[in-house]
Amino acid sequence: MKKIKNIVAVFAIVPALLLSSCSKEYLDRTPTTALDSDLVLNNTDMIPSTVVGTMRMMYSAGFGGRTATVIGDIMTDLITSVRGSNGSYKDIEEWNINQSTPDVESIYAACFQIAATAARTVEAANRKLSGDTSAMTSAQKNNLRNAIAASLTIKAYVEYFATQYFCVDVNVDNSEYPYLLNDGANYQLPGRTDRKVGIMILDGKPLSLTDPANIYTLDYTYKFLEKEIQEAIDQYNASGSKSFNLAGEARYYPTLCAAYMIQSRIYLAQHKYREADEAAQNALANLPGSANPTLISTKDGLLAAYGATLSSEDVWSLNYTSQDNLSANSLQNLFSSYGFSPSSYATGLFKATDIRKFLYYDETKSLPSDVKSYCLKYPNQNAVFNVPLLRVPEIYLVQAEARAGLGDDQGAKEALFMVLGTRDTAVDDVDAMASKYPMKDQKELMQAILDENAREFLCEGHRWFDLRRNGKRLTRNGSIENGGNNYPTHFKDFPLSTFAFPIPYGETSTEQWKKGRGIYDDGRKDSENWQNNAWDDRQGDNFAPTVTIPVEGEEYTNQPN
Repeated sequence: MKKIKNIVAVFAIVPALLLSSCSKEYLDRTPTTALDSDLVLNNTDMIPSTVVGTMRMMYSAGFGGRTATVIGDIMTDLITSVRGSNGSYKDIEEWNINQSTPDVESIYAACFQIAATAARTVEAANRKLSGDTSAMTSAQKNNLRNAIAASLTIKAYVEYFATQYFCVDVNVDNSEYPYLLNDGANYQLPGRTDRKVGIMILDGKPLSLTDPANIYTLDYTYKFLEKEIQEAIDQYNASGSKSFNLAGEARYYPTLCAAYMIQSRIYLAQHKYREADEAAQNALANLPGSANPTLISTKDGLLAAYGATLSSEDVWSLNYTSQDNLSANSLQNLFSSYGFSPSSYATGLFKATDIRKFLYYDETKSLPSDVKSYCLKYPNQNAVFNVPLLRVPEIYLVQAEARAGLGDDQGAKEALFMVLGTRDTAVDDVDAMASKYPMKDQKELMQAILDENAREFLCEGHRWFDLRRNGKRLTRNGSIENGGNNYPTHFKDFPLSTFAFPIPYGETSTEQWKKGRGIYDDGRKDSENWQNNAWDDRQGDNFAPTVTIPVEGEEYTNQPN
């Protein structure tokens, strides 16, 4: 173990080792640096340290450092902006989406580069464990299993994001959304075919330059994610450790608890409510480090929970320091000098007695002299702050939604109270909560849970997932420019569940893609590779949308898609 710990610092440069020199060929991971990959990936003691490098990739601007953290709120109804001279997320905010939109390329590249790097660690560790292990100590074997667990947890996490942004919702055209939140009408599957298109799957290893980049169906993609995250859980248990062995602070790396939380997300996305509730309960039973099942109930405590130190609610976080050389438009500046803030709709969700309202300031008002940000979740304390990936409140809100889906209204209210009862100082019990927040029937109860998700995870990007999963149409009030001019981001009742980002042109123009084939659940291959349902009108190497992209001032209330 001492030998391993002595080399961990070296692996801050592991991303350079594992990434390709060609940024557009997102799945090519042929090492090109002077550091010999054989030295790392064939050395039993060094393989676990590659997880350090994979985690550093999570800090990129395309993923946890900015884009994946906030676009789920920026593109929906929770974040707006008062624009000055900057253009950050202008295309995203205006829904100006095509195959060359930079932020779409950024999140796509981040998801699959991280997944491929994690897959390389899994492949190397499995190769060692499946070979002659007679010379290995039990500690070495467990470290390899532990590295597999951590890598698969990271991989499943980013692949979940990819399915949410680059696929239509998995429930489109095959089941009722809960409680008729979409007014009782199932959405039609967009595009020319009746298949729901998933993502590229890296099963056991990354793709080489000669491997085709095949796309799988969405149903198969979710089956794969279920299998992958269960394997992560099994490997944590087999390793005898619930956290990453080389972590100084367990919660800056994936843990067994994080794996269970991701599992609950995967099940909840498919409306597998019983399984989601069970996974959430397992997460609660395996909280890492000093994470606590009792949530923060005071304003000062909540304000102190965001910043340079972990709070009792953090399960998995990214820790940015002054050494990370943050760009000007990183998270802490987006919500201050770059003019992004919670929308009036978002701030209107908070009751006067809700302690969370002190984390935010309304974009229509001037900031107090001692406040530098509209959102205090990412304070700039000498460029040191944490970005939460998973927090304890999500466990309870997954349980609330899952139990409501199972028809257990009382159980759903009790889980909801675990969050709302600590954040709203006027809510002393479940009955008081039910009288203050409408939940007299299942539809109102689900809406109350959705609203609580919006309040709790405001500025953390969850809104995209929540609306799609529940078939909720999206209405945006939009942003304003300095001087009062509206940006073209105002529309009503858009069916978000039927939308997906296009796979970037930088991917669909590669030879890997052109060799790829669409693969059905039973293994049959199509004659060509698929784009996705929302973008399958092929024009050479380009794909045009077959789904509506919302336009300024349009109402989609009476349109099925």
